[in-house]
Amino acid sequence: MKIFSQAAAFVRNLSHSGRTEAELNAEMAAYADDLGAAEMHRVKEQVRDAKAGFGFQNFLRDIRYGLRTLRKNPTFTIVAILALAVGIGATTAIFSVVYGVLFQPLPYSEPDRLGMVFLHFSPQNAEWGTMSMADFLDWRARNHSFVDPQLISSGRFDITGIAEPEQVRGVSVTAGFFTTLRSQPLLGRTFSAGEDRSGADRVAVISEEWWTRSFHRDPGIVGKNLNLNGAPAP
Repeated sequence: MKIFSQAAAFVRNLSHSGRTEAELNAEMAAYADDLGAAEMHRVKEQVRDAKAGFGFQNFLRDIRYGLRTLRKNPTFTIVAILALAVGIGATTAIFSVVYGVLFQPLPYSEPDRLGMVFLHFSPQNAEWGTMSMADFLDWRARNHSFVDPQLISSGRFDITGIAEPEQVRGVSVTAGFFTTLRSQPLLGRTFSAGEDRSGADRVAVISEEWWTRSFHRDPGIVGKNLNLNGAPAP
């Protein structure tokens, strides 16, 4: 009931601001004999601020004053708008990066169970050291913490053989990489056990983005040969 009364007073004071001001003057006139002019003005301002709706009216008055000031100085207005736009754009970009890196979950099943392990090279004090295949096999054999560890190595690859020559960024992985991520291909298959062994034929899985951009989502690309850094990969 109290909230309704406050809302009704808010609407009344906004829509009948002149009559409300006259009522306030009448109220203050009753105290004029007991208060000095300065003190009466101070009390009047306190009463006005306490009445519902006057705070919002002051806010609107400040907005109108600001708009008039900006209209009188167009150069300052343009600079202010540009600075505000740059600030909003930079803040949005930073938030997007932070959200994508720190807060947005990975697009895989149970992303909280995924992790990445690096070697720490003590002599060089390298905290993000790489791991050789021999180290990986030894570590995997002794592992008791991870369910299905796999090895990845990022790099750039020169692609020839099925389209215009192109250099793309990709990763070399062990055979169970997609099984660990619980990720299925849109077309074709991923890697089979043993295809990561030395001497085995090289097999490539291309991304949806590259498939769309370079091959226009042609399903006939499955099974065709391409060359990775000069070596064939079906």
